[in-house]
Amino acid sequence: MQRKYSASLWLPLIVAIVSLTATLVVFRALRNQERFQVERVVKLATYSIEADMVADMNLRIRGLADLARLWSISPIPKREEFDLRGTLYMSQVPGCIAVGWVDSSLSSDWSLPVGGDSIARQVVSGADEKTRMRLQSLAESRESLVGHSLILAHEERVLPVWTPVFAGKQFRGFLLGVFRVQPLLEDILSDHADLGYEVQVAEDKDPIFKLTSAIPENRWAQEARVPLPGVDWHLRIWPGPKALPEMLPLSQVVLLGGLIMCIQLTLTVYLALRERSAALYADQINRELTAENNERRRAEESLHVLSSRLLTLQDEERRHLARELHDSTAQILYGLVIKLKLLSQTVATESAVVHDSIYESIELADQCQRDLRTMSYLLHPPSLDDLGLAPALRTLVNGFSERSGIQAVLDTPENLR
Repeated sequence: MQRKYSASLWLPLIVAIVSLTATLVVFRALRNQERFQVERVVKLATYSIEADMVADMNLRIRGLADLARLWSISPIPKREEFDLRGTLYMSQVPGCIAVGWVDSSLSSDWSLPVGGDSIARQVVSGADEKTRMRLQSLAESRESLVGHSLILAHEERVLPVWTPVFAGKQFRGFLLGVFRVQPLLEDILSDHADLGYEVQVAEDKDPIFKLTSAIPENRWAQEARVPLPGVDWHLRIWPGPKALPEMLPLSQVVLLGGLIMCIQLTLTVYLALRERSAALYADQINRELTAENNERRRAEESLHVLSSRLLTLQDEERRHLARELHDSTAQILYGLVIKLKLLSQTVATESAVVHDSIYESIELADQCQRDLRTMSYLLHPPSLDDLGLAPALRTLVNGFSERSGIQAVLDTPENLR
């Protein structure tokens, strides 16, 4: 019996597909949630940076406006007071490299520090026509103006801030503050430097500042606008690994755990089906063996019945032959012997040959009669029907011992009758 059993692969395959699909759905949902959280965190950081930049720039502009109020106290303030307050302002504002008073014709009158008039002249000379026209409008609006950044002769980018100066209602020129862009924005963004964000500031799509230059731009980048009087800065902010410490672990753990669970569940179902198939196969083999054993038992029973029937037929045939030999042939021989004896008595002859022939015939007939009786007895002893098997066997053994002189002992079971 060389049959093989096999477990169906459909159910494990379906379980694998369903569990894998569920794992991917949960993983995708977690990834979307993480993406939403990351975008939200980056947006909040962007709003915070934008608000800080606007507030800090307005604070620096107000500082220049406070310095410009010296002219509202006196039409021509004392130079010593201007120098004192200007120096104090520059010491409190990182990146401020020059503060100067520029008259309405854009000629530099006072400047701080020593040599600051050279910086002021470079800024004034670098102002384009659009900036000059906007400066003229400050005489009416009395608002400060943040100019476009410039690159000075020593290749340093600076940012000019113009604040109108009034003595009462009389326009007296501008208070010009010149700031280095890099230290200015580094000071403004100092609170965000250690948070793991990269901040890029552009002016009319022209990048003017980058916070670290160490974090490559990624898909989480957000944009914002910093509205300043006279110019808009465009921010582009994206996070680094430090800013997103919990971005991926949960979804990765769920994906890995889901894959492991998918494999375990699939193997469990497959092994269960395989075990079930093996049990069904063993049960089938047992049924087949049982059927085969039953069939063999029936064959043996049939063979036993057939053997018993054959033995019965043989015994009946022997009984029939013994009866026939005893009742027919033996009687005929017995009659022949009597006839021969009568013949020997009635025939009066002196011939020795005839007498001897008749005597030999009688002897032969007697011998045949004895042999027939012996054969009839051996074929079916009469005691077998009268007494049973055990007594018949004892009689047979005793007769053998008497005829042969050999001592024989018969041992039969007690239940043998």
